[in-house]
This record gives sequence, C-alpha cells and structure tokens, in this order.
Amino acid sequence: MNSINLRSRILSLAGLVLCLLSEAQAQTAKLNFNSLIAGSQFLAPATFRLSVYALPAAGKTIQKVEFLNGNTLMGEATLSSLANVYTLNLPNQSVGTYTIKARSTDNSGTTKTTGSVTVTVRMGKVYGTPGTFTPVPLYTTSSPYGYYEYLPKGYDENDNLKKWPLVIDLHGRGGIPGVDSVTGQVKIDQLDGATDGPHRNIQMDNISLPAVVLNPQSGPSPDEWVHADLNSFIDYALSQYNVDPNRVYLTGQSHGANEGALEYAGGGTNANPNAKRLAALFPMCGGNFNASKTKGGIMANVPMWIFSSWGDSVGGSIGGINAVNYAAGATPYKDVTDSSIVVMLPDLLYSFAIVGGNETLSIGSPAINSTPMFLPPYIPVEGEKIDKMRTVSFVNNSWSWADGYQRDPSSRIMLTLLNGFKHTIWNTTHAVGDLWTWVFLQSRAPAARSIFSAERFNTTRAVVKQAYADTLAPKVTAPRGATFTRDAKGPAWLKVALDGTLSGTPGVSDLGINTWEITVTTTDTNNLPITETAELILFVEAPGYNEWWQQRNGYTALGIPAIQSGPAGDDDGDGQTNYFEYVTGSDPLLHTSDPRQPTTDPVVPSFKVSISPVTGNPSQMQITYGPLIKGQTYTVKSTDSLTSGTWNTDNIFTPNTAMTTRVVTVSNASPTARFYSVEIKIP
Repeated sequence: MNSINLRSRILSLAGLVLCLLSEAQAQTAKLNFNSLIAGSQFLAPATFRLSVYALPAAGKTIQKVEFLNGNTLMGEATLSSLANVYTLNLPNQSVGTYTIKARSTDNSGTTKTTGSVTVTVRMGKVYGTPGTFTPVPLYTTSSPYGYYEYLPKGYDENDNLKKWPLVIDLHGRGGIPGVDSVTGQVKIDQLDGATDGPHRNIQMDNISLPAVVLNPQSGPSPDEWVHADLNSFIDYALSQYNVDPNRVYLTGQSHGANEGALEYAGGGTNANPNAKRLAALFPMCGGNFNASKTKGGIMANVPMWIFSSWGDSVGGSIGGINAVNYAAGATPYKDVTDSSIVVMLPDLLYSFAIVGGNETLSIGSPAINSTPMFLPPYIPVEGEKIDKMRTVSFVNNSWSWADGYQRDPSSRIMLTLLNGFKHTIWNTTHAVGDLWTWVFLQSRAPAARSIFSAERFNTTRAVVKQAYADTLAPKVTAPRGATFTRDAKGPAWLKVALDGTLSGTPGVSDLGINTWEITVTTTDTNNLPITETAELILFVEAPGYNEWWQQRNGYTALGIPAIQSGPAGDDDGDGQTNYFEYVTGSDPLLHTSDPRQPTTDPVVPSFKVSISPVTGNPSQMQITYGPLIKGQTYTVKSTDSLTSGTWNTDNIFTPNTAMTTRVVTVSNASPTARFYSVEIKIP
C-alpha cells in the first residue's frame, strides 16, 4: 500500500514583496536567449546572431551595448528597428566554447551586465555527440526556429556503410513559440518544455533508439506546420545526417499530429504524395484531424499506426479513426455526404449507435459479423473509460481486433484505442517496445531478399537481467546448412551460435531497441556458397517498469539507477513532489500552468485540500479535497497536537468512480487549534 498525507498549513503573511525592476536597474534587462539557447552547439564556421533588450534609466540614454565572451569584447551592437533592441551578427566563429553576455553603458558612464549563456562551436556535420540531445539554434538552415537533435549511440557521420533511420517528431501547441510583446522577437525557449514523445522517453526511460531523432519547432502561428516546411526540413536532414532516405519516420503529438503529421501525410498530389517520402507514420491524439477521402487515398501510401484515447476531451478520437477508415477505403464515421465512396474493404469501424446511454462501436459491416464494443458516452467525462485497450490491425488481407498493443509487426495499418487516459498519452505510447519494433521494420523501398525472409526482422523481446533464448533459423528460406554470424557493432550481450540459436543476458544499458547485422552463409541449388545480410531488431524491456516516478527513482530489483530526481523531486516545478503527484493521479512532468494544459479542460488537475467553518455552526468544519481516483481510499484525520502523534479518523471514503471533489463535514471542531490531514492509499 502506498500512502501520502496532506496537512493543512497556517500561513502568516507579514508582507508582500513584488519583484519589479526600477528604471535604474533595468538599463539592460536581459540577454535575449531566443537567439541563443543555453547548451546550443554550432558548426564551424558559425554565425552568432545576438540581441538584447536595453532600457535606459529615467533621464539617461544608452551610449553603447557590447557583447563579450567572458571578459573579451566580441563587438558593439547596433540599435535595431525595434525600440530598445540592440543586435550584433558575428560570422566565422571558430571551434571553441563561448560564454556570452551583454553590457550596456549609459551617458553617465554607468554600466550594467547581463547574465551569460554558454554555447559551443564544433567541427563536423552534426551538432551534438552520440547518445545526447542537443539544441540547434535559431536560423539553422531549413529550420528557422531551431530544433533538438538526438544522435544514436555509435553514430558515425563518416560511415559509408551504416545509414541510420530518421525519426521526425512534431510538438503540440505547447511548443508553438510566442512573440515577445516588447521586442517583437520569436520566443524559442518553449521548445524544451514541449519535447515530449520520443525525446522524453529517451531521457525519462533511459531507453536506446537506433535512430537520429529531430524535434523541429514550428513558427509562431498555429498553422505553421505546413507541407513545404516539412519537405524542406526532410531535405535538410537527409543532406545533413548520415540517415537512410528509405527509412524516414514521422510522428507528432496533439497539434503536431493533427496539423503536422497527419496533414503532411495526407498532402501532396496523387502523382507526388508526401506519404511516399515516409516509411511509417505514427501520430498520437490526432482526433481533430480533418480527414477526407482525398487525404486518406494519399495516406494509403504509407504504413500507419494511429493512437487515440477514448478519454480525450480535448481532441476526441474521430479524426484519427477516420484517417484509418479513409486509408483503408472504408466508409468513415457518420459520413453520409459522399455517395461516391467505394468501399473496397468492410468498414474498419463501421458505426456508432447509442445503446442505453452508451455508444456502441461496431466492428465490421452489418453484412458481416458486427461485434459491438461498448464505450462510454462520447466524449467521455473524467473517470469514464472503455473496458480495455484495443488495437485493430490489417494482417493477411483481413481486419482483426486484439486486446492491448498489436504484437504482429507485419500489419500495415493499425489503430490503438487506449482506455484510462485523457489527452496526453504520448509519453506512454512512445515508450511501447512493440511500436518501435514495428516502426523500424518499415522501409520505403525494401531490398530484395533471396535467403532471409525480409531486409530486417525481429525476434521475441528480451528482459533486463533475464536469460534470453530464441532462434534465427525460421527467418531464412531453404537454409541448406546455413551458418549464422553477427557483426561486432551491436550490443555485446547477444550471442549468436552458428546454427542461429540466440542466447545471452541483457543489462540495464541495453534497455530499448537493440540492432545487429546478421550474416548467413548457405549454398544455392547448385551447391555454390552464397551469403546475405539482414538486420535483427530486438526490444529489451523491464517488466513492470511503467510508473513515471518509479522510473525516475530507478528499479531496485533490477539494479536500474535513478534517472534525474526520483520521487522526492519536483521536475515540473509546481511545488508538489513527483511521488505526491503520482499518488494523487496528476502528472509529475506537467505543471498546471504549463501551456500544454488545455485551458478548457486541464489534463490532470492538481490535488487540493481546503478547510472552512460551517456557516452558523462553529463546532463544525468542512474539509474539501479532490480530485479523487476510483478505487483509492481517502481518510480525513484530525489532531489537537502535532507533537502527540495521535490522529483521529473523521471519515473514510473509497469512490466507485472518479470525482472532482468531495466535501466532508467534521463535527466537534470547536478547539481553537486543530490540524487536519487527508491520507491517500493506493490499492
């Protein structure tokens, strides 16, 4: 049982301090970090575009603004067309580390200096180092608002044989940059707070992905995910990085799924569809996507796996469902306007009908066996859930439903409906090993095979610190005395015997997708030796390792070290510990004021407790707390002395469904000093 106490606090406000800069203090307000993100890397010869907002004190004027690297003068800035904004362009910066700050001087000779930001200039094509995320600054070619770069372990930009997959991830509305109302400049520092999905999973779960992962930032307008920009960015990435043009994968979250990934995949023309540039499409929460027959026909050119949540009261699920329907040639949900639609396959998701206040999702056309799946009223309110997670897939020319995530990597079109979630499903779904296995098996132009069954293949998943066993023999045709070997570059834990038997024990550092080049040597029909190589993709997982605070705290039984702060930390800076937010059902990564929180329907409200006297009855107090999670037990307790260690139980409650708040009236509350707590227990 896990429990946590919330104790009421008495706050004495002796005074209120407002942190406002006086005119004299604000001569140089700040270095504009929108042009330089701390930790950014540049490629030599680099160009720094520096800007600062410098406001003079009353009665004073700014005489000059300078930029310095440490204490070395870099140059003097000039006043731009924007009031009080001074800029300086510095081309041809050489390799090294720069600690840059701005200094203003007024007409009285008084100087003010900003804080500094450290950036690095390095040689090469890529910006960072393998195994790390690196912010790529503003004004980078074909990405005017910058992006984040992840390079896989073992990445070598000069390797002419190994070409890596490319994953492009498009952020949601929380990553759309604002525009500074004073300087008029685009704010790009919001990108760091919006890098969910693969970025967050690599950092949070410590998993390894054998791919270059790029997170570009959109422009400041909500409509800035446009096809031309993404096409240009893909061109740039293919020329900049050592990646395989036949293995470009596109994902996105929320707005990045609706206006980004899905719109892009459904764009272009029938003769030149954008979808043909992609090897796989796997957006999250694209319920607002404006699906159409035309877009669906174009999207049919790319394998897709779409994820939606039935608790998504922000975007719903229908846009994603209809994208799959149209791509499959099925009649979409509630579409009675287009009589020209040709149903090439039985309807994937045939229809919705109201049955006893619930909507029924029918699977298959009415002419076939139509299996109902009972769902809560659309859109579900908090606490109402479908009975279980479901995935529909198209395998062997037929649609099939399964519980949980699809396990068959041969499926070309899939849709997963999640239960128990609202809008922000991506940190969970992007951590699914089956998803990444499926993604990396896809190729836009797979090479012909004569021995192996495919250019790349997967085997059963491995578990950290558990002995692994499988065989490669079924992956080849007519082995005729085949012998198997693997390359030396893959993770060392896997052993491949000459007969294809797999063995070994993966460690913590092997979490995530592992890949190896497998070579088989056999003989042809003329008994002549022939050799062929294919890629083995294998996911290493940690069972039960699926709670965010637990991951941050490490996995003691497996010896997995803690990542960042653990349950006692406060990674979203909202004043509540990660463990507290886990127990109360809120998100340890999402501050309630975070722009990713929908203003009309917060994803997970913060748990709050308030105490107030009952009007007209001084011997009673009302304790209001919430939100409440179904099945958890909430106990209201009180004591007259914090030092006594004795707490009286005033109320115990276990809700049968989720609740926004609960009010408990406590009698005999007449003592002048009494303390209350709410204890939460997780079954």
